Amino acid sequence: MAAAITHIVLTEKIFDKFFANKSKKEFFIGTCFPDIRKIASINRDKTHFTGLSVVDLKDEESFLAGVKFHSILELAREKFVLESGLYSLFPKSKYVVQALKILEDELFYDRVKSWDLYNNYLNDILAEEKEFGVAEPDLRKWHSLLQEYFKQEPTPETENIFLSSLGISESAVTEINENLSQMRGNKKIVEVLDELYNKFDRLVF
Repeated sequence: MAAAITHIVLTEKIFDKFFANKSKKEFFIGTCFPDIRKIASINRDKTHFTGLSVVDLKDEESFLAGVKFHSILELAREKFVLESGLYSLFPKSKYVVQALKILEDELFYDRVKSWDLYNNYLNDILAEEKEFGVAEPDLRKWHSLLQEYFKQEPTPETENIFLSSLGISESAVTEINENLSQMRGNKKIVEVLDELYNKFDRLVF
């Protein structure tokens, strides 16, 4: 899995190449949508998919294409992380996966220059989001949470707020921060994540 900023950054990298015929606004709202399950009552199997490729999304409507691309991105990213041996470089902790997600967000944030654009997209709730049976207050809460997280480069404070908003306990957040303090200084981890970004278009096709 990847965290919210990483989803936007990696999707923006390949959007024009693979999805130029889609509505960018609807696609990006869609690709953020699946992780609403972390704050709303919706089963993961309604928003996450397996066995898909970019080609399969050619004729999908923009929002649903974005929803499905969320899963393609996550599976491609996880395959790359496993094959790179990245997990062997991490401290021993049950929260290293969460720490890696936040580290990716820190490293990738500056790759996108148009965060205001994505925050403007999130001002609107799409009709397609409601069709998943999520209550409108939960949709607005999710959009607002993303907007707060996207509006500035991640800091320990904004990361902690974001993690806590997803229901992660204070003790877990503390351990995630301890992991991050060790991982940030590991040049090999940073190099592998740079490679993930640079190769991403090839990983999803």
